[in-house]
Amino acid sequence: MPAEMMSMPLQVTGDLAGCPTSPAAYKMRENPFRVQFKLDTLRSVIKPTLNQYVSVCMSAIPGVESVLTRLERGDDMMYVFIVTNEFDLALHDAIFSKEERIIDEFEMFSFEFRILTRRGSSVSDLLTVDESCDLVFARS
Repeated sequence: MPAEMMSMPLQVTGDLAGCPTSPAAYKMRENPFRVQFKLDTLRSVIKPTLNQYVSVCMSAIPGVESVLTRLERGDDMMYVFIVTNEFDLALHDAIFSKEERIIDEFEMFSFEFRILTRRGSSVSDLLTVDESCDLVFARS
């Protein structure tokens, strides 16, 4: 943008001329379109981002074998299932640290984290996985 345009004052004309300028004057009203837009945005943008963030955080811990997520309760409650093979206190401390990081980063969500120690059994013996669960990480 040319420098002379940046120094020009902004003039509002037409229908917008009488609009209030203070942030307090703009109140969001919940209408069906806005609510649907929020849900669509949540499903198409935020959920994949959240899944990826959870995956990156948990995959950094060597003892984590896989991570599954499920978004519920009006799309603001995320269940995170973290699968390990053996119980290890240091491993659990590392997982708890990452859980806190995830909660702090995505404050608008409620989380329930569950650590599943499989002790040599298969994941399907511990958890019934349906189509609402997303496998976001699996160590090969």
